[in-house]
Amino acid sequence: FIMNNRGYLVSHPGLMDPNRSGPIEQQHITHKESMIAIDMLNHKGFVTKRLCNNFYDKTIQRFYEFNTSLPNVLSNVVSGDHCVHYYIAAIEGTNAFIGLVNASCSVGAFCPCSMVDRLCLNCNRMEQTECECPCECSSELYECPNANISRFNQDIPLCGMKLENNNHKSHYFHNFAENLKSCFDFQCESYLSHSSCLGVLGCEWCQIDADGRTPLSSPFCTSQSTCFNGVLGAVTPYGEGTFGHISRDAFGSY
Repeated sequence: FIMNNRGYLVSHPGLMDPNRSGPIEQQHITHKESMIAIDMLNHKGFVTKRLCNNFYDKTIQRFYEFNTSLPNVLSNVVSGDHCVHYYIAAIEGTNAFIGLVNASCSVGAFCPCSMVDRLCLNCNRMEQTECECPCECSSELYECPNANISRFNQDIPLCGMKLENNNHKSHYFHNFAENLKSCFDFQCESYLSHSSCLGVLGCEWCQIDADGRTPLSSPFCTSQSTCFNGVLGAVTPYGEGTFGHISRDAFGSY
């Protein structure tokens, strides 16, 4: 897997599900790899659980911060503690980490996570080594003088400013760019195997029929815009694609 310095997954086998209708984003290591997250929290100097005050929505945010200056490869704190072993290292020049997991059995682990909202399951306490998903508590609880909490608003740093949602598109750039030719003209259909199709810009290995369940008898490599996430006819959520190419004749033959 690959995760960023806040613990959110960039790449993970569990994110590649052709039966889903769209991309899976904002998945956290504490949710997808709970056993590993529990162990990583015991590495001193590697991960810190932090609080910040968001005045915009009157919440106290809990999040993780991973040390990108990690000099060595980390592994299980206690070797042989369980049958899930991992190695994780910082990717130099980025804010990301790469992890390798070797699981010889299936072990259940649990990090408290609300499945319906972002509320923390326990807003009265926060322990550095206690695993939980990133969450939030109402700041009004921290402002109440009778609350049984020793930490007050003024002791909690402000959260970074969030960018406003802006759907405005530059008409100048759009008019300028639409007349440009593609930098590369990828012929996705020329890649005949799954391994050769993977990683080619704008191409997707099409393996599930339009109903989202039935495997195709003859999977093929095609444009991502016509077979997003491996499902035939699924529309890409990223807008009209400019890479990859498929002929209508080829599409109609499958």
